[in-house]
Amino acid sequence: MLEFVYRAPEKELPAPLPTIAQIEASTAIPRRFTETQVRLVKPHFVVKVGRGIKFAEGDNMLFARKHSDLIVPILYAAFHDTDTKKTYLVMEYIHGPALSMVWNKLDKEAKDSVASQLRKGLDQLRKTPSPGHLGGLKGENPWNRMSFGFPVTGLDGKEMKTGHDWVEAMCRAAQKENPMKEDCYKWITNIYHNLLDSTSGGDQAVFTHADIHMENIMMREGDNKVVLLDWEKSGFYPPYYEYLLAMCEERWYTDWGNYVCRFLDQHPRELFLMYHFRSWYVGVR
Repeated sequence: MLEFVYRAPEKELPAPLPTIAQIEASTAIPRRFTETQVRLVKPHFVVKVGRGIKFAEGDNMLFARKHSDLIVPILYAAFHDTDTKKTYLVMEYIHGPALSMVWNKLDKEAKDSVASQLRKGLDQLRKTPSPGHLGGLKGENPWNRMSFGFPVTGLDGKEMKTGHDWVEAMCRAAQKENPMKEDCYKWITNIYHNLLDSTSGGDQAVFTHADIHMENIMMREGDNKVVLLDWEKSGFYPPYYEYLLAMCEERWYTDWGNYVCRFLDQHPRELFLMYHFRSWYVGVR
């Protein structure tokens, strides 16, 4: 049985929604590092399907379309199959290549346009009022992707609202993975708290995509408008978080990093701490 949590009005659909049989028989788009499938149901739909998909991704897409000029695929339906335990997000199919496929072929004017479009849309999202907590639109636990995607909660197991809770959860996670001696741990965590607590609280949180890299950006065929994909980890996070994640994804074999600094404000102090934190988390001393 299908349980719908969202369904666009019939008049907004380009065609009848695809059936489960049509989705399962469609072409799967290869993806790395995930069991989630993306299926192309031509000519109108792309469907994200899997047991680990959260409806929050659909909520984030609707939010981004409402509060910014960013081009985000239209969400047509979100539903759960109670028999197979799979979740489906049915979205608009937008023609065009991933930015990673064409970036090195673009001239300066085209690259400037990409940065300008992203800057405008992301700034609009960042101006939406904070709900006063860190995490998803509906209060979902925040994800700290600086430590490779673990979900974190406040110290009391409830909503994470303070910068102290955010930093404490980071440090506890790294200490669990690669323990330091107790006196070293206290010294290091004190540095993190002194530098990050005041800028990491829920009252300062901004809406964040949280996975900006060239494979999640498309160039729409025909007008070269930027399309931003994969909103599954989006939510309200510290102002520096988007920049840190975008720079972490940079592989330094293109000039993409220079343009990240054009569409996001730079946070060099926090970036330095992030690299230290990742070394701690994976055990590099």
